[in-house]
Amino acid sequence: MTGKDDETIGFYTGNAAVYTSREQAADRPHLETFLAQLQEGASILELGCGGGQDSEFMLAAGFDVHPTDGTPEIAKAAQARLGIPVATLLFEDINDKERYDGVWANACLLHVPRAALAGIIGRVH
Repeated sequence: MTGKDDETIGFYTGNAAVYTSREQAADRPHLETFLAQLQEGASILELGCGGGQDSEFMLAAGFDVHPTDGTPEIAKAAQARLGIPVATLLFEDINDKERYDGVWANACLLHVPRAALAGIIGRVH
């Protein structure tokens, strides 16, 4: 983990309550557009799930969702909300190549240096 990663995780740890208290998916139109591209019941990896609002929406729509977050406190809050396991996972630790039908990564890839994006995408595609 780089110093920047430590700084980012520290920020989200300190602000976990803010990021886990939203009631519903924040970007529902984009989420609905994403889901419309997948088959019913498709397997989705969610990166940076926050409090689990988007996963909650996808689960209610019948998808097989695998939520993750890099901040242990946030992953724990999402797990409590969703009632399913939420992995504490950093982007560089993804190893499930071709396991998922889709990857939802809303407002989390902004923490990844541009040069590292291709490596992350290659891990799940």
